Amino acid sequence: MGYGGYRGKLGLDLSLSRRGALAASALALLSVGTQAPLPAWADEAGHLIDVRLGDQRSWFDLVSGPKDVKFAAEVTVDGETFEGASIKGRGNSTWNVDASLKKPYQIGFSKKTDLLGIGSPTKKWVALANLFDPSHLRNRLGLWIAREMGVPGNQCDTAFAWLVGNGSDLGLYLIAHKVENSKGSLALRSEDGIMCEISNIHSEQDDVLVASDGCRFLVKDAPSDDDPVRTQSARRRLVDAYDQLLDACGRGDWEGVCSLADVDSIARYWLVREFAADVDACVSNVYLYQDGENDRLHAACVWDLDLAFGNGAGIVASGSETTSPFRSWARTNQRELVYDEAPGERDVVICRLFARLCDIPQFWELLCTTYHDVLAPVLSRANGFITDEAMRVRADALKDARIWSEPWRRAGGARRDEFDAAVASLASWVSARARFMSKWCSLRAASAPKSLVSLKNGRAILSVSSKGARLEDSSFDTFSLIDCSDGSYRIRNRQGMDVYAPSPQSKGGVALCPADSVADGSAQWFLYDDGSISNKKTSLFLTVQDDGSVTCDAWSPSGAGASDLTSADGQRFSIEPRTWVRLGGIDALETNYLVVSEGWQTSDVVLLSSNDGFYDALSAAALAGAYRAPIVTTSHDGLSDAARASLSRLKPSKVLIMGGEAAIHPAVERAVARLGASVERVAGEDAAMTSLESAKRVVSSGSWSKDLIIATGGSFYDALASSPVASATKTPILLANRNGGLDLRAEIIEFIAQAKPDRAFIMGGTAAVGPSVERVLAECGVGSVRRIAGEVAVETSLRIAEWAVVECGMGANGMGAAVAQGWHDALSAGPLLGLRRAPLILVATERDGWAYDARCIDAFVARHAADIDFGYVFGGEAAMTPRAMEDLVSATA
Repeated sequence: MGYGGYRGKLGLDLSLSRRGALAASALALLSVGTQAPLPAWADEAGHLIDVRLGDQRSWFDLVSGPKDVKFAAEVTVDGETFEGASIKGRGNSTWNVDASLKKPYQIGFSKKTDLLGIGSPTKKWVALANLFDPSHLRNRLGLWIAREMGVPGNQCDTAFAWLVGNGSDLGLYLIAHKVENSKGSLALRSEDGIMCEISNIHSEQDDVLVASDGCRFLVKDAPSDDDPVRTQSARRRLVDAYDQLLDACGRGDWEGVCSLADVDSIARYWLVREFAADVDACVSNVYLYQDGENDRLHAACVWDLDLAFGNGAGIVASGSETTSPFRSWARTNQRELVYDEAPGERDVVICRLFARLCDIPQFWELLCTTYHDVLAPVLSRANGFITDEAMRVRADALKDARIWSEPWRRAGGARRDEFDAAVASLASWVSARARFMSKWCSLRAASAPKSLVSLKNGRAILSVSSKGARLEDSSFDTFSLIDCSDGSYRIRNRQGMDVYAPSPQSKGGVALCPADSVADGSAQWFLYDDGSISNKKTSLFLTVQDDGSVTCDAWSPSGAGASDLTSADGQRFSIEPRTWVRLGGIDALETNYLVVSEGWQTSDVVLLSSNDGFYDALSAAALAGAYRAPIVTTSHDGLSDAARASLSRLKPSKVLIMGGEAAIHPAVERAVARLGASVERVAGEDAAMTSLESAKRVVSSGSWSKDLIIATGGSFYDALASSPVASATKTPILLANRNGGLDLRAEIIEFIAQAKPDRAFIMGGTAAVGPSVERVLAECGVGSVRRIAGEVAVETSLRIAEWAVVECGMGANGMGAAVAQGWHDALSAGPLLGLRRAPLILVATERDGWAYDARCIDAFVARHAADIDFGYVFGGEAAMTPRAMEDLVSATA
């Protein structure tokens, strides 16, 4: 029964066995501190406690009955006999196992006794069986950490002893003070003081008081135990204070929290259970106390850690979510995962006090400071502590295994004869956990950046699409950060999809889910000032793999990959505010797909126009606005792949084709019909008459603005520069290009006279729309006719943009810029900018023989820079060149 054999066999003699040698190597891996010298007691014999039941009672009578039945006993401790003692059962799950298994006990003495020299003499002592822990060390380690940290109620040490019952070996036990009102545990001074336990595994039929969040409070101990009314009144006060504390946490009221609770005691208490990843941390053995009527709430008495520190034996499957050292419990919904995996316990209430406290920045700061100033120095000695304790108990632990392994195996438990491996696993886990916590508690929340950001790793932009996440330059390069009010953010792409970690145990890339559709924390992220981004549910960090993919699970639960945690290059992103978002594909069709994806997830109506000619599409913007629909472009003689993809995603019930069969071939119409949509054409004999048909539909829709826009059908500049206003305000665009001239067709004039618009706006100079149009509009009874024009197309777009902001209720924020030399990108942009109620400017770039003309940037963008948080650049770099992008960025810097 001595403990000295382990020193000679493992500490010095590595030829013990291959397994012993491996275990010794594994112990040496514990890198959180320096190896301690062998203790002076390493060769001493261990303690022996011999219990003999009185009245000729059998030990089976004790272990097969209720735990609260006391048995008279004679107890001999290291040769000293104590008369008038008693023994009874204790614990919950550990007592309720089969009677053939090792069980825990409470030993009582007739007078206060300093058992095993632990200190603080008391009458009641507990003997912990460590049934679920093949290393026997988890309770010893956790209670040592709590004592070294100064957690209230954990000031006394513990000690191992070999227990004998009625002459039979019962095995290796950990002896400790009972959690109670005593000097060895928690000494309450006030007669109105009370210590309560949150024990949600108890039913409401037990003597519990239920708090507002459903947590169940048991009276653990009180000086007024002999006065039930006074005791119940004290419990009521404590639960009321708990409810008030929850409310203050919900409001983020730090001053209120500090007035209600001793936050230092809570920080120390929680850090032990957080570090231990204790599966019971938010369900049971949660001790709170008040020492008098006017006292604050205090946390105390860390207890019951045999299923902590990554232990997979018994309830939790090894390698599961709950055994990983790389999870934060306080800031996640981690506790619920345990009971999701434990049949029959799904209705257990979870105490979320600690998670709510950690959502308050000041408490998180306190927790981090306490970790580095208090817990980290303790962990620096954990290496020596685990090694010393393993050496001390190895012989008896192996003897214990020989007694209990077979009964435990028959009951379905894990093997008990792997002590060396169990100690090595514990050491490895603690080492990994320390590395994780050191990083986790060193992180500081990043200052909230602008709402639109890009995430880069120094080389490329984070791209998240339905295909997963990668680092690459692409159109999916910017995100909105949605503040969740708990320190975390949702990272939302421009299609309204949230970035989330789909499976905490998978090593797949992060994915997308519809906005706000996931509520378990997997779509919420903490942003830190070193560039780290961690998931709220899993606590894992976004990590860049060698192939450029991005994952949120880089480490194995066993700790084998723990070194990855310090691979800063792969876990850091720069979070850069973005003003200008480029929507540009490899060609105009792909750009159109990206623009449509930016604005619409679904659409009951879609307008379809030709990518091979602009004429019939010039008047489509107002019709798109009336239906809040996008314009999808396609090849004129066949449905393009990009258009098919857009229609398949949008799932429209109706598609309006702009133009006749010369513009879009009947084969396209048939292909659209096969996708399940009805098809109608909006067409006239030429572009002007198509604009008339479009205007009639807008007027009959009931959403017409009572205004008209007149633009030439001979070019695209002015009509497309007007298209965001036309779409946003449902103002039809009528084209003036009768027989190539500058005036209006008779049918259009007749329509205007019948419609009686309040105002008409002529876009472009008299070289685009002749002066006769102004006279005709006045003759039709239009109340106000106004021409908006510049010397060239670029300047006209500038003046239209100013008109849109000053007079049409639109704003510069969210505006767009497209190349002046081409029509494709500006056509796609109109309905999207209409949704955003923002204007479009045209920029002449250095292509197709044109001189670079950035007057719109210099005049409009610079003038409204203070109002522009973000804007769109339509088209790839061949269209909107890097020079144009640089000028836009400079204008809004």
